[in-house]
Amino acid sequence: MQRKIFYSLFLVLHSWLMCSASITVIDVKDRDWDEGLLLVTLQGIVNKDGPHIYLLFNPQGDDFWLGYYKKRFDLKYEFENKLSNIINKYKKYLKGYIVWEPRVPDTANVATLIAGLENVVAVSPRLEDIVKVVGLTKVMDLRGKFSGLKKWQIYKWMFDRYWKRSNPRVVACLDTATISFEEIDLADFHNKEVFIRFEAKNKNPVGCALRCLYLIDEQGKVIKEIKPGSREEEEFIYEKGNSWLYTTGDWPYNGVRVANGEQYWIYKLPPTYKRVSRLKLTLLNYFTVKISDSPDGPYKKIAESSQDWKYIGSPYNQIRDLVVMYKGFPFDLSANPSDKEEYKVRDEILSHMKPLGWVLGWHTPRDDEFLHTRHSSQKGQIVICSSSAPNFSFHKWLKPISPPKTQYTPIPLYEKDKIYVSFILSDGDALNRMNNLQGGQWLSKERGKVPFGWEVQPLLLDLAPGMLSYYFETATPMDCMVAPSGGIGYIYPQYFPYLAKYLQQTGNYLRHTGFNVITLNAVYPISSSQIPSLYAQHLNKCVLGVVEGYTYVGGPDFLYPNFIWLKTRLPKGFWDNLCSPQVIEESLKRIASATNVRPLFIPIHLTCYYITIDDIARLVSKLDHNIFKVVRPDYLFHLVYAKSRDEKIVCDLPSSKISPTLSFDLIPVKSISIPITLINLFNKSLRVQFVIEKNEEFGVEGGFYSLELEPGRRFTKELYLTPRILVETTKKVNVINVKVITEGQSKGMELKFFVNGELEGTINHQQFRLMRVWEEEEFFHGKGKWQVDEEALNGASWVAEEGEGEGNIIHGPYEELEEGKYLALFRIKLQGDATFKIDVCYHSKDVQGLEGILAQREVTQALQDKYLEFTLPFEVKRKLEGERVEYRVFWNGKGKIYLDRVQLYQQL
Repeated sequence: MQRKIFYSLFLVLHSWLMCSASITVIDVKDRDWDEGLLLVTLQGIVNKDGPHIYLLFNPQGDDFWLGYYKKRFDLKYEFENKLSNIINKYKKYLKGYIVWEPRVPDTANVATLIAGLENVVAVSPRLEDIVKVVGLTKVMDLRGKFSGLKKWQIYKWMFDRYWKRSNPRVVACLDTATISFEEIDLADFHNKEVFIRFEAKNKNPVGCALRCLYLIDEQGKVIKEIKPGSREEEEFIYEKGNSWLYTTGDWPYNGVRVANGEQYWIYKLPPTYKRVSRLKLTLLNYFTVKISDSPDGPYKKIAESSQDWKYIGSPYNQIRDLVVMYKGFPFDLSANPSDKEEYKVRDEILSHMKPLGWVLGWHTPRDDEFLHTRHSSQKGQIVICSSSAPNFSFHKWLKPISPPKTQYTPIPLYEKDKIYVSFILSDGDALNRMNNLQGGQWLSKERGKVPFGWEVQPLLLDLAPGMLSYYFETATPMDCMVAPSGGIGYIYPQYFPYLAKYLQQTGNYLRHTGFNVITLNAVYPISSSQIPSLYAQHLNKCVLGVVEGYTYVGGPDFLYPNFIWLKTRLPKGFWDNLCSPQVIEESLKRIASATNVRPLFIPIHLTCYYITIDDIARLVSKLDHNIFKVVRPDYLFHLVYAKSRDEKIVCDLPSSKISPTLSFDLIPVKSISIPITLINLFNKSLRVQFVIEKNEEFGVEGGFYSLELEPGRRFTKELYLTPRILVETTKKVNVINVKVITEGQSKGMELKFFVNGELEGTINHQQFRLMRVWEEEEFFHGKGKWQVDEEALNGASWVAEEGEGEGNIIHGPYEELEEGKYLALFRIKLQGDATFKIDVCYHSKDVQGLEGILAQREVTQALQDKYLEFTLPFEVKRKLEGERVEYRVFWNGKGKIYLDRVQLYQQL
């Protein structure tokens, strides 16, 4: 029961009056990066003793929680924005300061670590005078210490000297290199007009972003500060070009001027500013800065980003305060094995952590989510997504005194003729999503009108109990809180060496919070029962089950007497064209019309960046309630249990039409097999008789099996099909009858196989194992659009037609493959003068000197208006760590092309 045990663990704050009287609130929205770093490290040090400092970064989250805490806990605080006053107030907590070097951004992470270990604040050279006046002494100066060193060498130096003193259970990947501090000497422009041009380096689409510009006199004092969008900027801007202001993102990206690709802008400095000796710039991303004494040039390049590619990240990484509080080890190191030296140092750090440690922050611009999470999982560490997640050194102190009242709605009655649907909103494992109220969606007026699942991070129990209290207090009977990403943190269970311990820890948190449903984002669809069985073993007493998949995943569900593992069925992909409410609605209606099987259970995992609860409320209002019933995720599991109790024996059958791969001649293909599975959901052993009817045309021998089935155990029988169908054979349907008899009751089933003698080309007589089947929705798309097509195996295809221009039709999905020989089958239909090329390649195109294209084939002529399966054999000669394979179709831009699906076989 949610909330039941959770609040019983909370204690009355031992000295609330002490901390409430000393709370300082500081607005950092318009401060420069170095001032923010100073305040974040100060916050982490001071808040070790209690909730003393609260920083305002983002109005959507930070201002909200301050107001909630004031009301809920009678919080008392005062605002202060003058740096010297703030430092003076809290200098009793400090042993001094450390100077970091802005031209070597990684020294900000060095200073962050030492700040936590030594209780010293991180100070840039520009701010040193302020802390000196207050009376702080310099403990360390990092300037010049790392000149000429590479990134990995800096963190190796840190590791060798400070790892033994840092917290072995907390590290943080904190990107520091997206921000630059540039200085421009104006000596050559004395008594002249100065024109400063900003543009993207090499016309990069990420572009140039300016946070602030300072006019500095000969004594080094700031004459004027120019911020994008301010009145001061209007005085100096000469030409805006097609640059633009970015004001809606997380700080410090909520007040920058941006020029992407071909864009630019120009500032003009009149000669009246004779005292100006230098300019100081705070720049982000991929910039080039040029200067001239004429608006028409020629312009001389005076500053340029050193990185080849930068991702617009959050250089503040506001979780730094918690890293400082916990004495965690921060780094900016790639999880991409191709970044050999960085990866090696990162691997050493993670290897020395205690198992089940926390990896805070987020991945670097040089790797990605998959590589970051996989590497952490391989080392037995838990990713806590926490970029742009400020004030958690403050949040952790505020605990509720008494529990709120609980509201519930009754579980719906089980109806055999319904399609049951549940919705869960993604990314609740991320602390920033908890801080910004699920991207603001928790505040929607539509919340409470439809059954809905909200991922909520269980670690809020420790990291922000007051925040968790708010979610409980304001939840409606329609709201169901769900544990995200595997349990207490983001892992890939296939790689995790301490999965049992992780699940034990997850169980402890879920028993205290009352969450009884988990979502999980595995690397690849989980097809064996090993991982589900482990979840069932450790969590069956507190969890109803798991929903696997960030978006659609194929493969079987797993059912145990007290635990259920369901696959996410919608949406069919991550991108907005696949997970929009319109596409989800169409998919549900298509499912309803495609099958008469009832009841059906459809878990839907919504991508939080493309869909909202408002969208879902509108979608639900359009569904036919005689067919569909929308329920909370936990109630969906209860209804699946009701079905299993009603039918006792559950048979897992293929969920889509089967298209056996046939040869040109009459030689049977041995690889076509269909598993039929029986699961005993009784609490006692069963004697089961399993009968398969003989079918000569399909080559099914038939059979009779009698076996003893233990509780929770499953029996699987493979049906091997050996059809002899010529290429010209028209589509037809064959039926194989299967009967299950237990305790005197008989249940019959019909397996319908849609046979297509349409293979173009010939498969060898050797055996192939089917590995993957990708429908058209699961790819990334270029030309074309989704279209209903009755001849497609799942009722729809990706279609491009003349007038759209030639180019790529589909690419992806990306996955690692072991060494071996493979066969890809592209199911394609052509009309008119359409021709195409298919290939299989490494995602990076060229890997360690290897040719990126593994196989390719051009098709210039084929049967018209008929789906054919085009074969493309290829070989992976050696597995490359982290390198993924993609499948592509290119079209000549003529006629019309239909892409139905791609299948992957491995040669045995």
